[in-house]
Amino acid sequence: NARIQVQTTLGDPVKGTAIVRMAVVDGSSYYFCGLRDNQNGVGRLGSSGALQWFTLLPYTLRQVVALPPSVSVPSGLVAVGKHDSDNDGLSEIGYAWLFTASGSLVSTVLFSSDSSDVWVNGIAAVSDTVFVLVGGERTPTRENPLVAIVTLTAGGQLAKGPQVVLAGLSNSFFVNVALSPAGPSGGEL
Repeated sequence: NARIQVQTTLGDPVKGTAIVRMAVVDGSSYYFCGLRDNQNGVGRLGSSGALQWFTLLPYTLRQVVALPPSVSVPSGLVAVGKHDSDNDGLSEIGYAWLFTASGSLVSTVLFSSDSSDVWVNGIAAVSDTVFVLVGGERTPTRENPLVAIVTLTAGGQLAKGPQVVLAGLSNSFFVNVALSPAGPSGGEL
């Protein structure tokens, strides 16, 4: 196929490997979340498509956002995901992870509750250091969308901001989040 410019094999060909989501970093390489050799994780591909690093995470990874070089973790990565802690097929805990450009985990934010299941599915950058996360909350009688804010601090850590469960949207949850190119047009979370 003449349209293929670069082709690289990732992982062991007899094991499962899949890139689920990608984000461009520094205009020439890519962060991704997915599977490598049947193991969940996040990684970075160089401009040639070669794997630069892959960090295992024993959770379901959902989305990644590349950070600009001007922030406290230059050209880092924020990934979000969820965990099924009781093996019932439903996630109960949500996470946001912060990685350096070289793949070192530097910060984790946990989304959980002692009275409900809470998980994270998607992330979008509102600014260089503010992110909106979406997912859901489940109790035995209902399921509702969750929206949360996470910030990147000047000290290079993720900090949990306000979060809200949208009780008016019953029996649903959010999977992805997209921001309007026109910018913010409402109130605060």
